[in-house]
Amino acid sequence: MSFGDSFEERVEEQAEHRYHWADVIVNTTYMNDVMRAVCVIPGLFTFLEWYKTEHMKKTLYRHAEYATEHTEARPKINTKRKDFMCHILASKGPPATNKEVASHFNVIMMAGAVTIATFLAGVTYYLSHNKSALELMGCEYLTAVVEEGLRMYPPAGARHLSRIVSPGDCEIDGEWIPGGTRVLVHQCLAYLEMRMVLAKLFWHYDLVWFNSDEIDWDRDSKGYTLWEKPALRATLRRVE
Repeated sequence: MSFGDSFEERVEEQAEHRYHWADVIVNTTYMNDVMRAVCVIPGLFTFLEWYKTEHMKKTLYRHAEYATEHTEARPKINTKRKDFMCHILASKGPPATNKEVASHFNVIMMAGAVTIATFLAGVTYYLSHNKSALELMGCEYLTAVVEEGLRMYPPAGARHLSRIVSPGDCEIDGEWIPGGTRVLVHQCLAYLEMRMVLAKLFWHYDLVWFNSDEIDWDRDSKGYTLWEKPALRATLRRVE
């Protein structure tokens, strides 16, 4: 939806296997939390910006590199898909620079690439522990499962990610929004993705095993801006 092709198609395989883009995003949000914390110590933030630890290079800076790499490659693709980039390139007014576009996709990938996957992993774990809820989901209770899954395991629950219009109102995409309005970016798209993936997954497959003896989702999840999740391994059997 962002770049007109499959996720990570152009990202070269890294020697550190855990540092493909999805993991980079999770680790980047952790480093953002660390950087917010060090801001309270005078001079330390400036020092880290200058020193650039190896972990910062593999997270904050690599994420920006991936966003720039995909942004520069997208206009060269001959595709009729109406992805996000298509609308940015066709927008009226002065054309945005690659750096400006990449900065937008830096945020889009941070907000949209891992959050849905986090929700799906969490709700799959809880459904596997609650067979009655899994059965009800197949009886037209899909929306209820999504809502309860979001309540139990919100993909990004950090309070500093609030989207509330500041006092004084503002204009968003030509629409005048009064101050105090809570703006939920791409909420409808997120709900569509969650419902579609869950419906297709459990319509076509039965969950016959997962590593419940190894993990406890509540105990093993570590909460930063995004969740650092335990490894969920499962066996799915195609419904005949």
